[in-house]
Amino acid sequence: MKTYLACDGQWQIDNGISCTGALVSVTETEIAGYSSLTPEQVNALTEATLGLFVCVFTVLVLRKVL
Repeated sequence: MKTYLACDGQWQIDNGISCTGALVSVTETEIAGYSSLTPEQVNALTEATLGLFVCVFTVLVLRKVL
């Protein structure tokens, strides 16, 4: 499992990168837990994205054929 470094304040870039708050370690599972999408919304978004891809791909293929 991957762990990421996060800041509970603001990141600042001066002569380097610093955090105005405390540095905390966050795992992938914790990041996924912050999602505001429900599983149904994730499925709907995935289907819409795939549908859009299929439409664009179909249009591009038809343009080459015709």
